[in-house]
Amino acid sequence: MATLTLKQVPDDLYQRLKERAAAHRRSLNNEAITCLEQAMGPRRFDRQSWLEEVRALRRQAPKVFLTDEMLRKAAIPMRRLRLRVRGSRPAAGDSAVDLRPPGVGRLSGNRG
Repeated sequence: MATLTLKQVPDDLYQRLKERAAAHRRSLNNEAITCLEQAMGPRRFDRQSWLEEVRALRRQAPKVFLTDEMLRKAAIPMRRLRLRVRGSRPAAGDSAVDLRPPGVGRLSGNRG
């Protein structure tokens, strides 16, 4: 990394930077670097390095493979929970339960 020396920094600017560093619990050097990074804007997007970071994260992540059956089993308790919150009881065979919000009728115009 390069080293940067600043000369003739106005006293009030130095004091403000010092106060800001204390407020963010950073060293004066780290606060100056943070201010410079913000002033310079975002770095140029490097697609290749981004892909490498994503691949590294994927290698660290646990391998979880969800099947349709697993998703269906997880959905049934959620349906029951929604029905309890609405105050109604589930009918026999949860798949036939109408989960539309109250007041939303069928195409024929019937309510609930």
